[in-house]
Amino acid sequence: VVESPTINAEQAARYKALCGHRLLLWDNYPVNDQMNALDLGPLRGRSADLSSVIDGYMSNSMAYESEANRLPLLTIADYTWNSAEYDPDRSIGQSILHVADTSTKREALRNLVELYPGRLWDGTSCPQWNSLRARFDQLLLRQNDTAGLQLLARAQTTLTQVQKLFPDPWTSGSRILEMDVKAMQNQPRNLP
Repeated sequence: VVESPTINAEQAARYKALCGHRLLLWDNYPVNDQMNALDLGPLRGRSADLSSVIDGYMSNSMAYESEANRLPLLTIADYTWNSAEYDPDRSIGQSILHVADTSTKREALRNLVELYPGRLWDGTSCPQWNSLRARFDQLLLRQNDTAGLQLLARAQTTLTQVQKLFPDPWTSGSRILEMDVKAMQNQPRNLP
């Protein structure tokens, strides 16, 4: 998988000149290539003037996480509708409002997005990247077990919320969180 952390109009114009024809962008976000990872954060790193060069935009969504895809895909729709005014943080908030019909559901989805902000959030392009597990591993490497345990507790709480509030259609997304929680629980820590 190739996923560009940034794409701007200047890069697109150079490529368009090389090709000598109209340019369609097939953006590999929020794709996860059937890996156990969620990319739920908003589209980032795409310049506001990109639409002045490209003639179309397509997105490659996550494999089995149909419902979870709605969150980042709604931000992509927002970007393509008005890239000059696009604000990723506002857009993900609006996506959550659109998908969740109660404040409790909105809180659960906000927590889920914060656990899995996606590869564009930190500029990583590896398809196996799992932002929750990577943060947990980094905390343990820094021997910050207290923060690691806090992150684990937040993941456990979010898992319970998602399983309770979003049954069947969200099963594939909550299954990834469940696997991550179990792996984090079983990971050795530096506790005294």
